[in-house]
Amino acid sequence: MSKVSNYLVRVVLLVMLWWISAPSTAEQGPVMVCQVKGSDDQFLVYPRQKVFNSETFMIYQLIDGMTLLAINRQTLRFNRLSNLNLLPQSTLDPSWPPEPIQFFSGTCKVAD
Repeated sequence: MSKVSNYLVRVVLLVMLWWISAPSTAEQGPVMVCQVKGSDDQFLVYPRQKVFNSETFMIYQLIDGMTLLAINRQTLRFNRLSNLNLLPQSTLDPSWPPEPIQFFSGTCKVAD
């Protein structure tokens, strides 16, 4: 292999390693703690779950895509919608049929 070819192979390998190790835009940002309105329930939202980012909203996919979470960037208020009728049984009692949907709202904050 010529010196030029050897050099090009090294450059390509270095660029590929850099590209693989560089974090994606969707994975950047803080972990969020979200409080369900009218409840003591809280849940965490991780940067790797973000699927869309705009000036106004951050959209997250939870529970392998069965739940979507939209957080308003300015107010940090959220709406969370789960389509649980795709499951074989209820999340509350396995002997019941699945719930059609679950809808929650509340507020989020950056985790400490």
